[in-house]
Amino acid sequence: MRRSPEGGEPASGASASEIAARAWRLLRELLEAQQWRWRRGLLERGLTVVQANALIVMAEMPPGPMTKLADRLGVDPSWVTGLVDRLQSRGEVARRTSPGDRRVKIVELTGAGRETSQALLRLANEPPRELLELPEADLHELLRIVGDVLRLRHGRQPSPP
Repeated sequence: MRRSPEGGEPASGASASEIAARAWRLLRELLEAQQWRWRRGLLERGLTVVQANALIVMAEMPPGPMTKLADRLGVDPSWVTGLVDRLQSRGEVARRTSPGDRRVKIVELTGAGRETSQALLRLANEPPRELLELPEADLHELLRIVGDVLRLRHGRQPSPP
């Protein structure tokens, strides 16, 4: 008899809703473990979640006014000044006056900031060790299932079986 992934009661006989709830709990548990790993990585680098997010966002955009960074972060421009101050003191970003308007400050990643943002992306995108230990066929099935969930979320049909 096939058992549930938690090793508890048999999976057969459970409703689709109960099985989905179990699957979701397991996915959340895996995500929470990864979030702890992420937070530990930030702590080791002396960064806050907000600072890390700003570095990653800045890596995706060309140098520009601090107001543009505020827009991308979804925060008030006055709030970005303190954030940029802290990142600048760490050597992660540089701030300069705009040649076209001395009132506008252009902010950009330094080489160190670019290296940090790349390290953060590697940390965020590195799969859990346990996932790497799964057989390739299971990984393909997991990709299919997660892809189907996302397609349904976006109003599209799941992939054919």
